[in-house]
Amino acid sequence: MLIDMQTPANVNYFFSYILKVMALDFVSCDDFYDRVFALEPTDALSVNFEMVGYEALYSIRNFGTLFIVIVIALSVIALANLIGMIPLKSTHAVK
Repeated sequence: MLIDMQTPANVNYFFSYILKVMALDFVSCDDFYDRVFALEPTDALSVNFEMVGYEALYSIRNFGTLFIVIVIALSVIALANLIGMIPLKSTHAVK
């Protein structure tokens, strides 16, 4: 796969599909990342990395959709913590 070991083409195709499913990379975000982060095009580290879908040296591009999911999750956690800091005053008497 990523090491210099000879594997059949169908095994490489299978691993590239499994890696896309594991990374939740169903939508290509490469153009979006290039515009937002002003990333310059780079080549893959090796042919083996390129075959399984890691076509750039930037981790953000290689994470794909998973990077957006991580940012949304961290934003929700931060928002929940901020909301938890707001003191609530009750107008109802406690019995």
